[in-house]
Amino acid sequence: MSTQPPISDATDSSLPPAFTAKSTTSAKHEHEWDLAVQLAVIEGYGVRVRHTGLLHLDRSYVYPGGEYDLARLFACVDVTDVVRARRGEVLRNRRLCRHRPRRAAGGTSVGA
Repeated sequence: MSTQPPISDATDSSLPPAFTAKSTTSAKHEHEWDLAVQLAVIEGYGVRVRHTGLLHLDRSYVYPGGEYDLARLFACVDVTDVVRARRGEVLRNRRLCRHRPRRAAGGTSVGA
């Protein structure tokens, strides 16, 4: 029997999205893994998430002075499908790590 919360229905507009902001000018492969870990933790606590997105700096934005236009400063990439797939892998790897004690320097068992 699974203790994981059900995967959210992307059409349920009452569910919150999950975003992560990165200080780069493009979405990167490792950012998707970062968000997959965050999603596993969030949904592990029973909070269902509608979709996930990566925010990064928009290279086309030119600061005109005055206040920043945050809607133009960041670009958002929807990564829901890939993050959901990677979330499953994160959970499988977490289970493997829990059952395999690591060896610290000197041969001492860690995490057993």
